[in-house]
Amino acid sequence: MTVRRRLTLVQAFGLVAAVTGSALLLAGWLISTLEPERFGDVGEGLWWAITTITTVGYGDLVPATAAGRMIGAALMLVGIAALAFVTATMATVILGEVRAEEELIEREESEILALLSELNERLERLERAAGIGSTAGKPWSDDLHSSR
Repeated sequence: MTVRRRLTLVQAFGLVAAVTGSALLLAGWLISTLEPERFGDVGEGLWWAITTITTVGYGDLVPATAAGRMIGAALMLVGIAALAFVTATMATVILGEVRAEEELIEREESEILALLSELNERLERLERAAGIGSTAGKPWSDDLHSSR
């Protein structure tokens, strides 16, 4: 039996950074290896990979071969997926915080309602002991003042 545990926020961002960084390095190296006439060294390949993954895409360095364009397309998809993953992770964290806050509010509300119910019961017992008529759950009713 495998136990699945959730990633922490730091682990999730670390995973995204590792995958994105690895994709950048691999794409930069691959493009400079596949198209050395356009991408003279790995540095130019990395420049192209960064502008591609960030969707800035200056157009100063563009793959010419089908293999180079496939690398570019894959890199663009990794960039989009990384952004989507970060956005989803942040939404999950925010939603978890909102749910925790709602649960706290509901618990406190239940405690307050229980206390009010207890106070109402005590007040009704006092009224009965004092011979005052029932106020039907309204301790501030005019019945209290009129029977004095």
